[in-house]
Amino acid sequence: MTDRCEDHLKEVEDYNRFLNLLLDNINSAVLLADEHLNIYRANQSFLSQFGDPEKTIAGGPFGKATGCIHSVEEQVACGETSWCEECVIRGAVSRTLFQKEPTDRLRVQKTFHIQGHTRKKIFEITTRPLTFQGRPMALAIFYDITDIEMQRAELEEKNAQIEKDLDAAAGIQKSLLPDNFPDFPNLEFAWRFVPCSKIGGDIFNMIYIDDHTIAVYMIDVCGHGVSAAFLAVAVSQFLRNRDVFLSGKIGVISPREVLHRLSRTFTFERFDSFFTIFYALIDTRKKTFTYSCGGHPPALRVGVHGDREELGGCGPAIGFEADARFEQHTLDLRSGDKVFVFTDGIYESESPTEERFGLDRLHRVLSESPDKPVREMVDRAFEAADRHAAGSDPEDDISILGIEFLG
Repeated sequence: MTDRCEDHLKEVEDYNRFLNLLLDNINSAVLLADEHLNIYRANQSFLSQFGDPEKTIAGGPFGKATGCIHSVEEQVACGETSWCEECVIRGAVSRTLFQKEPTDRLRVQKTFHIQGHTRKKIFEITTRPLTFQGRPMALAIFYDITDIEMQRAELEEKNAQIEKDLDAAAGIQKSLLPDNFPDFPNLEFAWRFVPCSKIGGDIFNMIYIDDHTIAVYMIDVCGHGVSAAFLAVAVSQFLRNRDVFLSGKIGVISPREVLHRLSRTFTFERFDSFFTIFYALIDTRKKTFTYSCGGHPPALRVGVHGDREELGGCGPAIGFEADARFEQHTLDLRSGDKVFVFTDGIYESESPTEERFGLDRLHRVLSESPDKPVREMVDRAFEAADRHAAGSDPEDDISILGIEFLG
């Protein structure tokens, strides 16, 4: 009988020694609370986080040891403040002690008065009932996540600001698109524009020059995000300056020269980006469509009988060569002719199986019903690409502009 008691005492001593070793070497703040909800034992990490490591806190309440802000402000003992019944920590330890109810990663945000300073701390608390030195106690482990949570909050704030900036950039981008269909003799216009989930760089517009001449352009800035949107804005503002396409001596400046001026202004060294452009002058008196492009997908002319012609082969994208030279071509317009200008976003849209819509398919759709109004043809092309992508959000801006010469 005596040997059995000695063995039991040795097991208890070994258990207590192991628990003490665990308490002293764990990085998280740990304490043991007795049946009076007082601190029976706390490790060095707990003492370092909440006060003076040299200070003895055994036998005292948790609120006093940690500097509970309510206890300090009301100048009463822990357990007697007006907030004690709502204290999450006290409640978790109490349930563990008296109801043997453990707690796992309970989140607590609380303010403490530590060494003369007020500090807000955020914890996750885990509690377990146990017997220590023959007495029922509660083991409480405090995982300090204050720094992590503050960093997360700061990151969320930055992300919110980024989203706000993106919304502003998207608003600016949309403001530079045409407000309505221009009323111009012998011409009909139609377009569809769908921005990608990110901010892109598609911009297109029509510029009234005189009663029989209108300039049309479409640009696509490389990349996404605010930088692409702002470069698109800068180019659009540049093209709004009438000195770019009008000269008192030579009259209307040719599309080729407009692109040359753009290439000298928007160099890659200055803007760290580049863009493609299709630029055209439509003269309804001469019935001509004069165009030049830099790195842009070829436009498509569709005749009234369904015949089609690619309008491309002009020059490099804007930004790579300051002194780049661009070709220029003139197309004679016939009654019923339609010209479609677009960015690569529409024909590079992918199906759920990652099959691209493709340029050939786009051309076929645009030339299937040449007798239809240009607006219907633009809508049909956009809807075909959207069906192909199964309605998924586009990875790039989708822009398509249709122009019909009525004759």
